[in-house]
Amino acid sequence: MVVLQIACFLYCFLNRIKRKRFSMLDLSVISFYLCLFISTVMVSRDFFSWLTYSLQGAGAIFLIEDMMANDEKESILVIRNVSFFFLLCNLASVIMAPAGFFGDLYFLGARIGFTPFCIMAVVSALLGDYIVNGKKISITSGAVILAAVVNVAAVRVSTGILGLALLACMTAAGLLLCGIRKQSMVYLLSYGIPSLVWFVIVLKGRTDIFQIILSIVGEDLTFNGRTLIWEMALRYISEKPFWGYGVTALGDFYIAAYIKQRSLPAHDELLNLLYQGGVAAFICWNILYFVVGHALKRCRENYIIVLMSAAVFSFLCIMITEIQSQKAIIFMVIALAYQLAVNHSMETKEHV
Repeated sequence: MVVLQIACFLYCFLNRIKRKRFSMLDLSVISFYLCLFISTVMVSRDFFSWLTYSLQGAGAIFLIEDMMANDEKESILVIRNVSFFFLLCNLASVIMAPAGFFGDLYFLGARIGFTPFCIMAVVSALLGDYIVNGKKISITSGAVILAAVVNVAAVRVSTGILGLALLACMTAAGLLLCGIRKQSMVYLLSYGIPSLVWFVIVLKGRTDIFQIILSIVGEDLTFNGRTLIWEMALRYISEKPFWGYGVTALGDFYIAAYIKQRSLPAHDELLNLLYQGGVAAFICWNILYFVVGHALKRCRENYIIVLMSAAVFSFLCIMITEIQSQKAIIFMVIALAYQLAVNHSMETKEHV
């Protein structure tokens, strides 16, 4: 798998060098992983984990950009069909082994892997309807949505329930704004204000809204619900706040060098990011995020602005629960949002 990732990354990267063209998204993701590389050199020196980690993210962005730039309609259908197939395979594994194989493992891996695939499948299905058929939703999309909901509900994946609920609410609210003719206003309401809300949640630790949603399934998502994990993570982050400790264990948050336990997942991708790359990587991550926002601002299709804003926002929110959001799927969604915005820009010949 790593060999295939390297081959895909090198092909896309060398193709960009040959064309002498790197998009702002390309430069942003390269800067992000360079920051993590510096952190890894300084502390963890786990270069294999950094390589795997960076190939997943940067390779996903390069591949999706190239696919969508060459043939948008065919590419989005391929992404939809593959995502739907994986969801059906995972649903079959859930039915055959509700408790999982070999210790909580399903077709998509651990339960934490359900959420990104479900969001990706739903988004690609809705995009396929809109771009190919000019519809907002079809029977195929309905089947994909149903499969996604059943996947997360069958084994009570709280992040999946939260992610799909946020995606549905944000998309529904955004569609009510589509009657507005000014794209800038739709962008502000669909992307700008949710971004501000996310930063308030992150900076102020306000997880009340998530707690209300997840209390329905009996989950505890308050910041003091996992006090030991978060307090320990924050303590080590405060000791190396700027560069962090580097990438370890394929991107997961491990502090085995400091405690007797073998590993301690942070259940919070934001803390994972700050632990691995410190403030430097966090700044690069936000630059990456705002590059996508700038592209969406210039998009002439309100529906694309709304749907992709909802998808990115739902991923950002579940970053502060436990999902490993910096891996391939979140970057696929980011690349989809960016390249769709470029393809449907108000100035179609200008690359954002």
